[in-house]
Amino acid sequence: MGFFAWGCDSSVFLDTSRPSFSKVVVAGACAEPGVDNLSIVNLSVLILGSGRVGPEGVLPDQRLAGRQDTIGNILVANNFSFALPEVESLPDVEGATRGFAQLDGEAGQGTAPQAVDLQARSVRFEFNGGEERRNEERLVVLLLDNSGSLEGLDVRTGEANRALASDPDDRHITFFRSLIESPRFPGKSWFSLVSFQQSLVKISPEFSSPTMNKDVISNKDTLDPEHEDGLGAVEKDQSGQTPLARGLIESYLEIVNAGSTSDLNPIVVLFTDGVEEGDSSSQTLEEAKQLYVNHAAGPVPIIILHLNPPATVPDSWQRGRSKEFYDLACATGGEYIFIERAEEFQNITELEAIVRNRVVGSWKVEVTTTLDNDAKFPPANPFLISTELQLDLNGVTRSTGLYLSRDPSGDSIRDSRLWLYKN
Repeated sequence: MGFFAWGCDSSVFLDTSRPSFSKVVVAGACAEPGVDNLSIVNLSVLILGSGRVGPEGVLPDQRLAGRQDTIGNILVANNFSFALPEVESLPDVEGATRGFAQLDGEAGQGTAPQAVDLQARSVRFEFNGGEERRNEERLVVLLLDNSGSLEGLDVRTGEANRALASDPDDRHITFFRSLIESPRFPGKSWFSLVSFQQSLVKISPEFSSPTMNKDVISNKDTLDPEHEDGLGAVEKDQSGQTPLARGLIESYLEIVNAGSTSDLNPIVVLFTDGVEEGDSSSQTLEEAKQLYVNHAAGPVPIIILHLNPPATVPDSWQRGRSKEFYDLACATGGEYIFIERAEEFQNITELEAIVRNRVVGSWKVEVTTTLDNDAKFPPANPFLISTELQLDLNGVTRSTGLYLSRDPSGDSIRDSRLWLYKN
């Protein structure tokens, strides 16, 4: 999907000893395994409640104020509903009562939006690593693209051009600092930082060895240049191409699947602005996917933060959403989050909440759709869905809008649409 949004209203629960249902967030969407026609899809939903230091994910064994039963027992599919967002940027679609989808939303010009029905049919919570590993200490591998495209390096000429840069101001570094330093990050978490550029994957004893000391990864106030923090080292050394598949494979072999981390519950947070001409092929990404899917203790989720390069880059560079990244995230039980512009990293609080809570797990809302109609929605195509998800829980309703809006200049300022690929 693209970026996300959440909505809320002013009503709260009176009993502050239990979480107040305050926000609902859609982190992503994937096809139901084995259902290639998209007649069934799974939304990854976060239900956020009040915590001691801010919004926290609501888990199935918690109880809402005024209720004796657990949330896992009272939350059912009928609590979720869909409606068209009431925003001027969306065109009228005949017959659209619950949502609408648009064929090939990346190019999309001249393609009329088509109505599609959405209906929740079940809901469950999935812990990363499974219920049996929910209380184990976590291993959070931060796998960061450090290629020259971030600062506009044209690999053909070796020259830097800010107009080609996907993140010239290193907003993604600011985001990861906020994520790591957050007091709301789940406890008992070990961190490992790996970067990749040119043909190299930097797995170093200083920053890649799993540690619970957050200062090793993010401590921008360090005064000793010889002992800088990991994110500082990554920030100042961007060059070359993007060996993405190799970064995934080496991180798996040397960190995720190492004997020393076998008692940790792993998850990977991958940041990349895509691959340029001559970089890793989809076949090698497939090999990486198989490693993470077939991990001995169960699939290792990969959360992919995919930053779109600017429109000024050469045609040979990959732009737009990636089916390969979508497949990788969905197959491993992770998330594919598309970020159209680096400026969206300025919305740190929202993005941080998704990544931070997905380290624990998410609610999976199984939804039936009419995307299986091949006449309207041909196979081998991507689809973007604009809708509004509403959740009514314990008499309180929260909603989140999933749609594209643009400012008067035509630039996208918000894109939270669901993105699905029909095989």
